[in-house]
Amino acid sequence: MKSIFILSILGALFLSPGAGAGWERIWGPVDLVVVAHDQVGGTTALFAVSTGDGDIYRYIGSLDNWTKIGGQGLAFASGGGRIFELSANGSEILGYSGQSEDWNLIGGPASKIYGGDGGLLVTDSETGDVYIYKGSAGQWERIGGPRNEFAVGSIGRIYALSPDGVWRYDGTPDEWTHIGGPANAIYAGGSKLYGVNPQTNDIYEYKDSPFQWEKAGGPGKAFAVDSQGTLYAITISGDAVMRYNGTPDQWIQVGGPASAIYAGGNNLYATVPEENDLWQYRP
Repeated sequence: MKSIFILSILGALFLSPGAGAGWERIWGPVDLVVVAHDQVGGTTALFAVSTGDGDIYRYIGSLDNWTKIGGQGLAFASGGGRIFELSANGSEILGYSGQSEDWNLIGGPASKIYGGDGGLLVTDSETGDVYIYKGSAGQWERIGGPRNEFAVGSIGRIYALSPDGVWRYDGTPDEWTHIGGPANAIYAGGSKLYGVNPQTNDIYEYKDSPFQWEKAGGPGKAFAVDSQGTLYAITISGDAVMRYNGTPDQWIQVGGPASAIYAGGNNLYATVPEENDLWQYRP
């Protein structure tokens, strides 16, 4: 990836709230962050798992102002603006009601959960088949068989990664279109889909036609896509956060060292190395 900035001047971006390009520390340390964007309502909620107790908290909107909403879970994922939990033993799928620490049983058991603006997916713990949540407790629709992983973009955009490549869900159970070759990982957000080439580790953008992909940039330590389809990356060395400007190999540096990045709505978040404090980007 190429930067239009000098790398050496950006190491302090995450070190103080007033430094650099508008980064603000909002909590920490954290182990996991979930950004839940409601595509219909246009609202975005932020959740994080505290390193201290392993419980899940919701951001109230100001520095260090968080409220506990639940205990420890095996995994958390967003879906249509809500947050969901896979229980610690994988036996239950729970949806947060939005009130205090109240969670409702909506399904289970499951082995993995995946989410995005377009909804919540789970994989059956016995068969590996994938199901989409239909919005009411116990209402699930099987949409396909086992795959390596899934990615959810905006409403109606669901993708899967299999050993033979990338597949797009066509909206009817078991109807999928093969759109790309093998990949190490896939990332979806808004109307965009990106995949990592398994030979070079370069990242490619899907151009909305089967097997039509365009190189976006080189290898990265981590990637994230917001609800507008904007792609972000941590450089392979971990010393900078970059934003893809839509032109092959053209990236703009927006932050310094980071250990993880998360995106949703039109927001970007990052945790810093060692401390794992959570920072929000405010351009």
